[in-house]
Amino acid sequence: MPCPADTITCEPRRDDGDRLWFWTSWSKPIAEANHIVDAALAVATALGAPMDQGGAGE
Repeated sequence: MPCPADTITCEPRRDDGDRLWFWTSWSKPIAEANHIVDAALAVATALGAPMDQGGAGE
């Protein structure tokens, strides 16, 4: 069974003052580079990862 995957890069975003952003392989911006948790969640959601229903630290 194939596993969903993507290549994520970190590059400047021209329309945001050239601040670093994470990007998908199809050139979609994900999140600013200093928002690592947001980026990880966006990638996991896009790839269809199951989301844990419990809260953090439980």
